Amino acid sequence: MKIAGRDAGRPAIVIELHKDGYVTIDGFSRRKKVNSKHLQFIGTKVDIKKGATHDTVVKALEKLGFSQPEKPTFEKKAKKAKKSKK
Repeated sequence: MKIAGRDAGRPAIVIELHKDGYVTIDGFSRRKKVNSKHLQFIGTKVDIKKGATHDTVVKALEKLGFSQPEKPTFEKKAKKAKKSKK
């Protein structure tokens, strides 16, 4: 689970380990190299091959019971009327 950044709260799977404390994640977040300190591990291991496709990772998350989080909806602000020059 990603706990920092714009993908916070979204489940993801570690698909690659790097030497410098970073990992590559994918899932209901963007495929991205992130600091492992920004992740909360749930202790479940998933058999995913290195370099797996995004669809494979999403199907694995769905088997674990995770679902795609809803995108937030934002209301459009009303445009201000232009002032007329006098």
